[in-house]
Amino acid sequence: MNAHSKLDVDRWLAQAAADIDTAHLLIGANRAYAAVLFAQQAAEKALKALLIAQTNDAPLKIHDLVGLGDRVRVPAQLAEQLEGLSSTYLIARYPDASESIPADEFSTDDAVKFLAIAEEVMTWVKRQI
Repeated sequence: MNAHSKLDVDRWLAQAAADIDTAHLLIGANRAYAAVLFAQQAAEKALKALLIAQTNDAPLKIHDLVGLGDRVRVPAQLAEQLEGLSSTYLIARYPDASESIPADEFSTDDAVKFLAIAEEVMTWVKRQI
């Protein structure tokens, strides 16, 4: 990995960590939908950091966690968890993506579950780098 890529990887990982911290704060503020959104973003940024480390290329402009996971070869068990977290990308953002608005769509338990997945992704990614 060249020096430029190392800087990029570090920046993507730092933002992923900040997103995880933000998700924790949002759970404490009873904003489950926003915590889910930040959990999804944290996992996405961590996976993109690993992709940069593996390819030395700029990160892809995609949000599909399953697709990103395939590209970096996440273990099967983690890939299954990414499916659920990836499905929140639109639902946590847009009021017309589901039967209810994002603020009513997710419980605190949902947010805790999705945040745990994001933290597992982050841990796995750091072990790969």
